[in-house]
Amino acid sequence: MLWGTRIRALMRSPSAPTAVFTTRVTHALGVIYHGFSVGRRIPGDLSVVLGKLDLMLETALPEVARYRDVHLRQAALAMRVVEAMLTGHLMARKPTQLVPAFIPGSTLGPAPVL
Repeated sequence: MLWGTRIRALMRSPSAPTAVFTTRVTHALGVIYHGFSVGRRIPGDLSVVLGKLDLMLETALPEVARYRDVHLRQAALAMRVVEAMLTGHLMARKPTQLVPAFIPGSTLGPAPVL
């Protein structure tokens, strides 16, 4: 069974997902396309979130909710650690979360009521 056929079947099922998180642009756009093809409202029935920034998405309609700056934040933290080590300073032992910036876009709907 082809990927698109599986996605459409999943979207039609009684246990259809209310959200999809992916790290692949093609999967995000494919889910949006196949969701629309079976009458799912995005973001009304289905939210789609992409875990990385891709320049192709700057022109996608609807604008896909996504994260960005993941690598930039990690690189900045790594540079601060290296700089501290080279200058003989100790880094604070406080844990740091590397939370990327989130771009809500128009494919993220409210959480379903359980």
